Amino acid sequence: MSIKNTGVLVPRTLLATMMTVSSTANADLLISEYVEGSSYNKAIELYNTSDSDNIDLSGYKLVLLRNGAADNTVTLNLSGTLESNQTYLIVNNQASDEMQENASLVTNDAMDFNGDDPMQLQNAEGVVVDTIGSGSGSDQVDFEDQTFARKAEVLTGSSVWKQEEWDQFAKDYIDGLGYTPEGTFNVASPEDGSDSTPRPEFGQCGDESSRISAIQGTGDTSPVVGNLVTVQGIVTRTFPGSNLYYVQQSPSAADTEGASVAIQVYDNINTPEPGDEVYIRGVVDEYYGMTQLVDIGADFDGSCSSGNTLELTQVTMEKGDDLEPYEGMTVALNATDDFYVTETYKLNRYGETMLAIGGVRQIPTNLYTAASEEAIALQKENDANIIVLDDGISDQNAGEITYLENLSDQYPLRVGSKIASGMEGVLQYSYGSFRLIPDDQIIADGSQVPRPEDPEVRANGDRRVASFNVLNYFNGLVNPDGSIDWSQSDLAESRGADNAEEFQVQRSKTISALARMDADIIGILEMENDGWDEQSAIHDLVNGLNASAEKTPGAVYSFVKTSDEYVGTDAIKVSLLYNESAFELVGAPVVLTEYPFDNTTAKHRPPMIQTFKDKISGEELTVVINHFKSKGSSCEALADPEDEHGQGNCNRMRVTAAETLGLYLEENYAGKNVLVMGDLNAYAKEDPMLVLTEGENRETEKVVRNTDGEYEVATTSHRLGYKEVIEYLHGTSPVSYVFDGEVGALDHVLASPEILEKITQGQEWAINSVETITHDYNAEFKDEVDSNGVSWYDRMVNPDSPFRSSDHDPVIIDIRLDSGVSAGDDAGITEEEEIEGGSFGFPMLGLGILSLFILRRRKKALAL
Repeated sequence: MSIKNTGVLVPRTLLATMMTVSSTANADLLISEYVEGSSYNKAIELYNTSDSDNIDLSGYKLVLLRNGAADNTVTLNLSGTLESNQTYLIVNNQASDEMQENASLVTNDAMDFNGDDPMQLQNAEGVVVDTIGSGSGSDQVDFEDQTFARKAEVLTGSSVWKQEEWDQFAKDYIDGLGYTPEGTFNVASPEDGSDSTPRPEFGQCGDESSRISAIQGTGDTSPVVGNLVTVQGIVTRTFPGSNLYYVQQSPSAADTEGASVAIQVYDNINTPEPGDEVYIRGVVDEYYGMTQLVDIGADFDGSCSSGNTLELTQVTMEKGDDLEPYEGMTVALNATDDFYVTETYKLNRYGETMLAIGGVRQIPTNLYTAASEEAIALQKENDANIIVLDDGISDQNAGEITYLENLSDQYPLRVGSKIASGMEGVLQYSYGSFRLIPDDQIIADGSQVPRPEDPEVRANGDRRVASFNVLNYFNGLVNPDGSIDWSQSDLAESRGADNAEEFQVQRSKTISALARMDADIIGILEMENDGWDEQSAIHDLVNGLNASAEKTPGAVYSFVKTSDEYVGTDAIKVSLLYNESAFELVGAPVVLTEYPFDNTTAKHRPPMIQTFKDKISGEELTVVINHFKSKGSSCEALADPEDEHGQGNCNRMRVTAAETLGLYLEENYAGKNVLVMGDLNAYAKEDPMLVLTEGENRETEKVVRNTDGEYEVATTSHRLGYKEVIEYLHGTSPVSYVFDGEVGALDHVLASPEILEKITQGQEWAINSVETITHDYNAEFKDEVDSNGVSWYDRMVNPDSPFRSSDHDPVIIDIRLDSGVSAGDDAGITEEEEIEGGSFGFPMLGLGILSLFILRRRKKALAL
């Protein structure tokens, strides 16, 4: 504990001379300190606040909630007696000697928490007596690398997290551990706080031992957690620099049907080799859902035999199969419908690749309306359809991925690649998923998802319109002395490149993507909101695009400029580029600033509307570029908590934006050629998309602001009636983004009925979403080198490539504005061309094999 004294945090060791704490007549047990430090330096301190009453700890337990999930917990049952005004210090069994020196209890049970794992102190009936941390998802409190100490005046626990009751200290601060509020060091000794007895004498190879299957059991957790057990078996896998190894018995030794015959061992003393037969004793523990043996110490005999081998257990999987019977075993995994890469986000930092059976998993609300039976069923199927490849290395940012040779910009691993071979190794479970630690190389077949170097060429005479989220294009803030501050922007902190080197790579990749699009009008998202002058980010981007050798000869780009210096108050804005050789502006741009696009609400980036005139046909085209509120940060203060049907945070606010925009377009642009495009932060069948299109006729919740300035829930049944162009051309939902191993589209182009007949082609150019983030411009976490001394950055980052120029794919459509094309015309497309070609043709669950992203009109089936 600590107190505040004129703004300075004071350790408990100094409190005795500074204050006197009032006593309490009741015996209250509370959490008094929390340490989440380096490596395994983790501790929880409890305190008996009574001046006279002892506490029987057997009436309490600590419950760890993994990532805040109530269905993923680890429990530590307490025992012994805690005297009045005494602390009880529980320390991880791999923490530093300094931390363990005064511990009341040294254990791994519930002491393997991370900064996003809340901890509860419960009584025997499961009632929460005290808690530290809270929430899950975006509401989680993150305590990583921090120490929290209860303020001295707080002498009663709380069932909910109250940050104001705690003082915060730096990483690895442990000076206050064991001290009472009065500043007295009074920590319960192991004899005071537990009823532990010495271990019985340890045996040797061939002596009595347990069958691992009995230890594992058939449930998600071992039936004998906390018991001291002895096993004899073959070491199947070890890891350099790790304290983990796996011990397996012959499948014929199983005495429990459906139970694994292998177990993970955490041993920080002994170092057996694969093939060694060992006789060991340890305590049964659950680590992130993985049964293991801990506290091995000297209870190890590695002399049984060596050079042993065990045959791989063949496992044929279908979607949803439970792999618990094979936990810890060496297996050869086979799928009835092939394994596909469905996520690579954690590849270089953690050595993880997420796979799914049968194809890439789709966001349920990209296919079906929220809360529908189909969406619920698909989410359940997705949750059960995960297997993670893991390199088995506990350290972050290893120099290379042990199971992927030659991973580089030249040989990328793209989402949608099929696993051809190599699914052999140890099966582990942690962080909510089964993981295969491959024995050797994984061979991934990316032939179905080759990199599309350029988008599909447009037909002669067509105009091209595109939408592109450029992932925070910030070119730095120029200081009065001419230097550049990369941490700041005009309106807020910078969200883009950290330095000039990063920016040059970002700039080069972004310009390459824009030039290759060959578009006449480009809607830009996440452009720095820093005005329009020569030092602005948009001016820099247009200058670079016009100087690019990759752009179409004769194209001269400019940007649409508003009369106001800034568009809204956010650090980023929407923008429009156009080719002066193809279009001229008609009037000034319109920026919507009415609710919910107002500065008071400050959630959406205000939309920009601009009408263009084609210089050849004379036809006009109005483009609306949008960037609705994201699903990330909360809108709960605006009567809009996280949607319970999977649509994320701020769904009602996005509905409000969609309705407001739709009503404005109906009033001012009815009967005109209009394209609504951008990052709507809504998947194809979510509520905001229903409002903008012809979604099912039902009331949809929105947020209104009353005359008192307060926000409240209302409903709307308004439908603008536009068509999602990619879906219209192909008949199914688009894809432009990958999140948490599922694919969907946040980026859309919606067409009014008047322009719809003139659209000849649509594509989502798959250059970003399916690429690993290691290809982007950021230098963070890319300095580790492989066995050849080449860093991640040098292997993966190609400044001249458009791939991973952003995290969203561009959406591109082609239009014939001379009124010479309609849905009933051939438009120069032959029967053979009616079969879609594409760059993203891997199987997607729920859709079958698709070539989704280069799409021409189906002139017959889709004629109006």
